[in-house]
Amino acid sequence: MTSTMPDRTPEPRSSHGRDSSPITAKRILLAIATLYLVVFFLSNRDNVEVSFVFFSATTSLVVALVLAGVLGVILGWLVGSLRRRSSDD
Repeated sequence: MTSTMPDRTPEPRSSHGRDSSPITAKRILLAIATLYLVVFFLSNRDNVEVSFVFFSATTSLVVALVLAGVLGVILGWLVGSLRRRSSDD
């Protein structure tokens, strides 16, 4: 009985071990966003005084902005999860 299965030889890979896919719009947008963040970080290295309710601290502006963004994401996630939990009851 002869097999009619096609020969399944693996396709050759590039010398780097990854496929050499073409430049896509997703990769271009990722490169632009990365470049923008690098320029943003380098442009906002100045030290600023951040006043909290009970104390103040001196830090670089980019650290203060990133911290505020992270806290905003955490608070948004918490409010969203509390809303979902109360609507399930």
